Amino acid sequence: GRQAECSRFVTVLQQSLKTLAEHLQQAAVVSVSMELWQEGLYAGGKLNGSIDLLATTGDGREAVVDIKWSGKNYRLKSLREGSYLQLATYGKLRRDAGAPSYPALGYFIVYDGQMLSMDHEFFPNAELIVPDPQENQAQYWARFEHTWRWRKEQFDKGLIEVTVANTETTEASLP
Repeated sequence: GRQAECSRFVTVLQQSLKTLAEHLQQAAVVSVSMELWQEGLYAGGKLNGSIDLLATTGDGREAVVDIKWSGKNYRLKSLREGSYLQLATYGKLRRDAGAPSYPALGYFIVYDGQMLSMDHEFFPNAELIVPDPQENQAQYWARFEHTWRWRKEQFDKGLIEVTVANTETTEASLP
């Protein structure tokens, strides 16, 4: 009884797969790894995760692409506002695995067939997103670890900040 939905689902997947393949071809990708398990370390200890798609060019440049079914506007906003911790984590994991540099980061939105990227040189036809806090991945990661240490110190003292709408920032609210 849901054949129309199934047909639409298959059509969306086929169109998106074609678009994704075009982005990979335009980037001159020679190798793709899917669901690549990675392990590393951060200020709090062990870190691990599974990268949806790792694309590698012939000259060794890499891109991490997190594949999402939908949520283009949400992902655009998270990239613009510099709140892309999941992607940054994958970048850190690649560095820990011995990658010579941080990979390009992006999202591929299946439902819209859209590639959102923070690196126009890697995916030339993707929608380029430049974060408001213009920092490189190493700076982003350092900021994350600084915040993590600060929150951990608060937690160790028994302090837990609960932020809700209309909360006013105080000195204790800033790392």
